[in-house]
Amino acid sequence: MTNKTSTKTASNFSKAPKAVQEAWLANKISQGYKNRAKTKAMRAYYGKKHAIEAWIAKKAEASRKAKIAAYYASKNAQAAAA
Repeated sequence: MTNKTSTKTASNFSKAPKAVQEAWLANKISQGYKNRAKTKAMRAYYGKKHAIEAWIAKKAEASRKAKIAAYYASKNAQAAAA
């Protein structure tokens, strides 16, 4: 089973004048570079974002554990005093 649109496009492309082919290819290549740059930027942004979120989560977890420890320490102190 063949993809008819791609063969049609390919045959049209080969029939097109050389200048048109070159312009089309140049456009496709520049689009590729733009997309690559965009992808890189997005990866950098989300990489930083996730790193920051992980750091905040780690801090929050440490804080939560400290609060629990303090709570039980005070509870044990009250029990010992009673």
